[in-house]
Amino acid sequence: MRQKRKPLPSLPNRVKILFHGVGGEPVLPKKVNRIEENPPIYLVDDFLTEKEIQHLTDICCHYKEDFVPSYTENNFNEEVLSEYRTSKFIYLSKGQDTIVRKVESKAANLVGLSEENIEPLQIVSYSDGQMFDIHHDAGTLLEDGTVDLVQPRRIITLFLVCPHLALS
Repeated sequence: MRQKRKPLPSLPNRVKILFHGVGGEPVLPKKVNRIEENPPIYLVDDFLTEKEIQHLTDICCHYKEDFVPSYTENNFNEEVLSEYRTSKFIYLSKGQDTIVRKVESKAANLVGLSEENIEPLQIVSYSDGQMFDIHHDAGTLLEDGTVDLVQPRRIITLFLVCPHLALS
């Protein structure tokens, strides 16, 4: 049985400005462009440097045998393979090296959170036809469209896309 919902912590001002803005309009940094209204999706130009991209590519190549099938968790927090998540992934250790720490720091700075609030990075690999289908990062998406929130509360998800990298 899931825990009762706890009230959300107050959002940092930077998050409020990015997603809610002043007078309802988001106030975006120069390299951030809103590309979708609902849900709010933003494109951040040049988030990673070439050196950071190469480092993450090297990690993928070095650990490609360690990628495991993506999974969901059931009500007992057990890992369950699902037809809705057919990708593979690996977690990076939190702050595992200077470049990963730099990427974590950039993510935290972008949204106005401290680095301790950034989850360990994960790299997800998709081959043709694979997917990580409809879900909600804040918890379980229920049939009526509401979300059963879980801890820790994820208020922002940052995707870094490297389409040229293939593990196979």
